[in-house]
Amino acid sequence: MKFAIQVNANPWSSWGARTAYQFSRAVLAGGDEIIRIFFYQDGVFHAVRIHDMSPAMPDWCALAREADVELVLCVSAVQRRGLLGASGRDMGILMPEFKLGGLGLWVDACMRADRHMVFA
Repeated sequence: MKFAIQVNANPWSSWGARTAYQFSRAVLAGGDEIIRIFFYQDGVFHAVRIHDMSPAMPDWCALAREADVELVLCVSAVQRRGLLGASGRDMGILMPEFKLGGLGLWVDACMRADRHMVFA
């Protein structure tokens, strides 16, 4: 089965993000495929480089490296939260495993997937 996963929850104050991470790991452990994980709304904060991250926070970068899963940040949500410079460029605070993209990538993932899940 193919999944498209959307994470709207921020990494600090919601169990939705942790549940999304655990669900993603379970999908892959079960032999299924994740087409794309799309971070939207406050979910884009998962990509911010933080030196004192809590061990309870999901490690999306490790998931991306180990399972070759595409992690996409909604560029509009990133801009609205001030995570891009004035020129619209990454200021070096976003983890390199995440790429910027529009909602079209989410729609594409949903069209290619058998199931899509949204975690808020």
